Amino acid sequence: MGAEKATKKRRRGSAGAVPQTANVDNDMLPYLSSVPAETALQGIIDDKSRWKQTADGGYFYGDLARTFVAMGDPRSQPTADQQAATFNKILELDDSAAQTFLYVMARDLARAADAPKSRLHVNELLEFKGYKRHAKGDFFPQTKRDEQRRLVQLSDIWVAVNDEIQVQAGTRLKAKKIKLISRLVELEIEAEPNDAPSNAPVPMAFLSASTVPYAFRVSLGGWAKPYRAVSTFMQAVLATIGQYDATRETQRYAMRLMLAIMFMHLPRDGNGAQPSWRVGELLDKARIELPKHHADRFRQYVEDALDRLQRDGLVIHWQYEGADESALPGKRWLQKWLEWDLSIAVPGAHMLAAATAVDRPSLQFSEINSSLEVGLPL
Repeated sequence: MGAEKATKKRRRGSAGAVPQTANVDNDMLPYLSSVPAETALQGIIDDKSRWKQTADGGYFYGDLARTFVAMGDPRSQPTADQQAATFNKILELDDSAAQTFLYVMARDLARAADAPKSRLHVNELLEFKGYKRHAKGDFFPQTKRDEQRRLVQLSDIWVAVNDEIQVQAGTRLKAKKIKLISRLVELEIEAEPNDAPSNAPVPMAFLSASTVPYAFRVSLGGWAKPYRAVSTFMQAVLATIGQYDATRETQRYAMRLMLAIMFMHLPRDGNGAQPSWRVGELLDKARIELPKHHADRFRQYVEDALDRLQRDGLVIHWQYEGADESALPGKRWLQKWLEWDLSIAVPGAHMLAAATAVDRPSLQFSEINSSLEVGLPL
């Protein structure tokens, strides 16, 4: 009964419904195959028990020998009180913080390499996320404070990556391996005259003062240099999933599934082969926890999330490969379903640009001295 209940809306059996994918070529994903963004996003949305502690008491997520993120400067040696405060910050990270990071990333990748930091007001983020304004036209103060806190949290995260530089060695250049340590998000505060004494610098403690700044200038840290070459369709992907409502299971799953797909190393088959995973493998990569109860509802959320990605043009088509619904037992069928193969056709850059441009308004990015419009769908 559970299997029947879960699949009453499914329509994957008709081969005639599968769109043509022959044009999928080397423009395919991975969009963000470089490790830093993957590690940062997984650290934000993953079970917080997967964060580990160093011998010095700092908290990190990832691989210390390669790429990891840390809450706070990883070179510091925090006291016991600081360690407790740091872990509380980690516990506050959630899907909404991930969406804030995706939006900042899209904004920063839209600007020219030599342009100043992007100016960002929390109202812009809240508008983008679809929060409702109150009767007087502004957002509720607590809602604004929560979003401001997310930006500060992202700035408290540091990224450590392996890099290589060229140094002078006599008459020639020699490669030297280094560890590049930078903030996940570089954050500058815009303090208005009534926020601080005149002719006085604004201390960092101002962030926790009763008067909260809502305007910032933001950019990604030095870890993001490899991402500068992404095209506008990458910005469209980030902006689309960044606007999903993280309080609704279907959209929250859709965001996490798309992040997993973005970070998977997909095949670049000239014949247009579709990448395939086990259902359980994809859910694990998406950091979607398996349910203890209501497995039928859980499967419906997952499949509805994939449908949402297809409607939004982020995947062309998805289907189970060689799956037999009738072979699922009436009870305790979840494990069998997790072993099914799932095929997902992913669009190339030109196909995604066309799909996300249909009946979607552009997102205006307000810069400090100018206005820059990029084709980011809402």
